[in-house]
Amino acid sequence: MNLWNIYAKTYELLRSNPVSRIILQAEDQALKELLEQRIHTPKQGQALDLGTGRGNCIKLIPPDIIKLYAIDKSFEMVALTSKKYKNVEISVGDARHTLFPNKSMDLILCV
Repeated sequence: MNLWNIYAKTYELLRSNPVSRIILQAEDQALKELLEQRIHTPKQGQALDLGTGRGNCIKLIPPDIIKLYAIDKSFEMVALTSKKYKNVEISVGDARHTLFPNKSMDLILCV
């Protein structure tokens, strides 16, 4: 069994302790500020979150993006994240070999 499939089963528990929550909030805030300062995406653009895991970066994608895709290597992570984000096309895959054509995304995250 893949390590990330095992991790998926305990992810919420591990991230629910107070220290992890503080770290996640700080990470989210830093990434959000970075995206706001550095990323200028066209309206109605497309974004791809590589290695999405539980989708922590999905909520930080600029609102101008109208189509969002996410890929993760772990079937378990994809199954859990798909339940949380119904408007995102999430699939199992390898970030090194996607089916998306070159230059088809306006924003790609790999955090």
